[in-house]
Amino acid sequence: MIAAEFTDTTGIPVRITSGSTGHLYAQIVNGAPYDVFLAADIERPQLLVKAGAAEADTYAVYATGYLVLWSIDPTYRRESCFEEFKAGRFSKLAIANPETAPYGLAARRLLQSAGLWEAMTDKLVFGENVSQTYQFAATGNASFGLVAASQVLASQSAQSTCLIDFSVEYGGMAGVSQAGVVLRRSGRPDEARKFMAHLMSQKTRALLNQQGYQ
Repeated sequence: MIAAEFTDTTGIPVRITSGSTGHLYAQIVNGAPYDVFLAADIERPQLLVKAGAAEADTYAVYATGYLVLWSIDPTYRRESCFEEFKAGRFSKLAIANPETAPYGLAARRLLQSAGLWEAMTDKLVFGENVSQTYQFAATGNASFGLVAASQVLASQSAQSTCLIDFSVEYGGMAGVSQAGVVLRRSGRPDEARKFMAHLMSQKTRALLNQQGYQ
């Protein structure tokens, strides 16, 4: 939606390549010809700036996402799903891969802070990124998913039986700050900068708020 609006406004086409932040970062380090890198963390864009691979003056935190505990399993329709979750009365929990996906790293830290990580280890299934993690839960291949609130908000097909801001129970929201940057090897730097400016505009920020981001 944001890319389409940018194209409508400027006439500049946008081609999106999606994947886990870690994998996209590795592609960029190895010479992938991207113009803009929108990460689900702040660390990897900062690393690119420090390495001289990205334009420092374009670095910006464009959104903060957050995790929710989510399920469509009808088992939890009449139960306290959070109590069932804490008690381990479920088969599988989907989280993104903590080694490559910032939402997975946030999920692991959240479970660790709640004292649940060790107990959940045998029940975990890992998505390559938070989008695949959502699909595991949306298709019933996992009883629960720790997914992005924005995904649940955007979904029109799956009926939630559990939706919990998991971190509220443990002292605050599990925010995942997300940053973007224009890459130095971009072949279209002026257009890339225009896209970043569009992303940081008040109109786009309001749209991101509506879509479940801070």
